Amino acid sequence: MTLSGLKDFILKRMLVAYLTLIPSVIYAVISQSSLSIGIFIVSLILVLVGTWIMFGKFEEERLTDFTKKLEVLLEQLEDKITNPAYIYSLPSIALEIARNKEVLGNTKAWDKLLTKHSEDLTNNMIALSKRIESDKKQFRAHLREFCQTLTSTQKFKKDFYDMFHETRHLVVYYSSSEFKRKYDRVSDEYNRYMDKVKIFSDDVKANFSESLEESMTEHIKGFNELFPSAPISQPR
Repeated sequence: MTLSGLKDFILKRMLVAYLTLIPSVIYAVISQSSLSIGIFIVSLILVLVGTWIMFGKFEEERLTDFTKKLEVLLEQLEDKITNPAYIYSLPSIALEIARNKEVLGNTKAWDKLLTKHSEDLTNNMIALSKRIESDKKQFRAHLREFCQTLTSTQKFKKDFYDMFHETRHLVVYYSSSEFKRKYDRVSDEYNRYMDKVKIFSDDVKANFSESLEESMTEHIKGFNELFPSAPISQPR
């Protein structure tokens, strides 16, 4: 509970209650009787206590609401963006290249690294999902962990770039139209998801005065940017 948040809550939701105290104030000042002053003090205490209770409930509901939004984003991240079993995910296409026989024949390091990174991402997201399910009021704690997951996702993307630049001379099928269509779908889903996260980040900033770093939601490179010299061959 922040002071600024309490102020906004009073102005937007409790202003009428405080305005009803004005007649009591005026009457107490004019009459200067102990009874009128006592009535005003009791009324003020009741309004203040009510404000504190209602603000606490409001904050609880707001934190729960944002946790639910975060939960949806986490599910989408887990089900598609970082799920190696989903054909149009980043790990799927990265591991497809890492496990190409030409790449494996020259180095198994990339397959091991990306597989381990993908497994760690999945395990961390499963653990975070369980913590969110058990307590939806801890939004800020869940948001910090979600940020760590996004940072790991961006790290996986960087590893994918590094692997490709090191092994691109070994991979020949990336120039096919089928691979281009698949990569375009991967990048489209990845980038649309990151745009959703940016909108969520703006919403968080408007409500909690904090937001995600831009680096956490960077887009993936398009096919022509990542494969600038790739001649596209049509399947026969």
